[in-house]
This record gives sequence, structure tokens and C-alpha cells, in this order.
Amino acid sequence: MLAEFGLDLGLGTVFLFAGLAKAVAPGSFIVVVEEMGLGRAAAVVALGAVSLEIAIGVGLIMGANRRACLWCAVVLLAAFSIYALLKLAGIQSASAGCHCFGELGTSADWVQSGWFVTARNLALLSLAGVGLRLSCAAEQSGWRGRGGGEKEKD
Repeated sequence: MLAEFGLDLGLGTVFLFAGLAKAVAPGSFIVVVEEMGLGRAAAVVALGAVSLEIAIGVGLIMGANRRACLWCAVVLLAAFSIYALLKLAGIQSASAGCHCFGELGTSADWVQSGWFVTARNLALLSLAGVGLRLSCAAEQSGWRGRGGGEKEKD
């Protein structure tokens, strides 16, 4: 379906771009994760999140393991959204910004604000949810999805 492909391409591009931007200069993202109070585990968690973003992006763009990629996107976006909400509530430090797109992120205050980040993450989370719903609907109808194009024969 064209809608699935467009959604996968768009969401996959965002994840791939964000992951690669952080992978180029991971230090600033590690600082953000350290602020969460993870101590020595911060680097491992940060690099794991970056690796997962890249894997989700490549998987969605290539159409591989679509449902698994979408579920991973939902979990990661939910975690990022919770962190942004905690920063808004003043429970987490907001000194380092989000570094959602690594060093490529703009320094404009409104873009780094918790409200903008939360709204953007929730919009992306909604897209991933729509993708999962389309995937379930396609499976129920017998549609093979992006790799097929024909209905399964009984």
C-alpha cells in the first residue's frame, strides 16, 4: 500500500537521520543521558538508543521486519516523550537540551523547549501507531504488505 510505504519512508528517514546525527558526535547525547542519573551506564544506554534509531530507520526504509521496527519506534518515542515531560515538570534537569538530532539540532529556544519536543514526539508516536494499525489491517485482509502486492490464496 502506498500509505504504508510513505509512512515507513517518512518515519524511517527521521529515525535514520536522528541516529546518524548523534552517531557522528555522540558525546553531547551521552551528556543528556548522564543527566538522567544513569551513571556509568549512560554511555551504553546512549549508544544503544543511537544504534536502535539507526536500525529502526534502515528497517522501515528497507521494509524489513516492519512490525518489529514500528513497535521499537513506539517504545523509543514513548521513552523520549516521558523524558521530555519530566523535563517540563522540572523533575529532570533541562540544562543540556534534548539533542534529538545530535549537534545538528538548532539552538532556538522554542525548538529545544519541552513542549515542542513533546508535541513532535507525540506526532511521530501517532504515525508509528497508524503504521501498526495499517499493518494489522493488512494482515487481517490477507494483504502481504510492501513485499507482496497480491492477496494470499486460500
